[in-house]
Amino acid sequence: MKARNFNSHSQQSNDALFQKIAPGLILIVVSPFISLVSNAAEPRDQEAARGHESKAENREGSQEEGVGVALDGAGDEKALASSTYKLASDNWAKAATEYETAGDLDKAHMAQFNADTTLEAAKRTLMEAIDSHRRAVKQFQDSNSLDKKTGALEKIAANLEKLMKLE
Repeated sequence: MKARNFNSHSQQSNDALFQKIAPGLILIVVSPFISLVSNAAEPRDQEAARGHESKAENREGSQEEGVGVALDGAGDEKALASSTYKLASDNWAKAATEYETAGDLDKAHMAQFNADTTLEAAKRTLMEAIDSHRRAVKQFQDSNSLDKKTGALEKIAANLEKLMKLE
């Protein structure tokens, strides 16, 4: 009977010790993987989005294609930048959840801040895309390019729909 109590007491001690140690062990094992996954993807996504924004600005200033075509192309680049910012935002949000699960609340808050910031960038660039397409519509109207005007109007509608989903 005494041996049984000893084993029961020993098992309770082991359980208590495991409960104290387990969260730290999980954090030690999981934390490096979170930072590898999180730190690798987000900056790359954000850099790609910034590259699309830069291309859009260059196209807006280009006159060799015609103003309407340049504005339409700039709108396309801005829409692509928006999609890339949205991808970065989703990755940051996922990282925030992983950091929070691992117990690293400082990194979780920073990742959530980055998710919110990149989501705002996605909204901003999508609004800029809509504006570029609207200006292209005006140019196409003035030059009587109705097929191009119709294409730009369809892009405006699609981008407005995407913007509503981001809100």
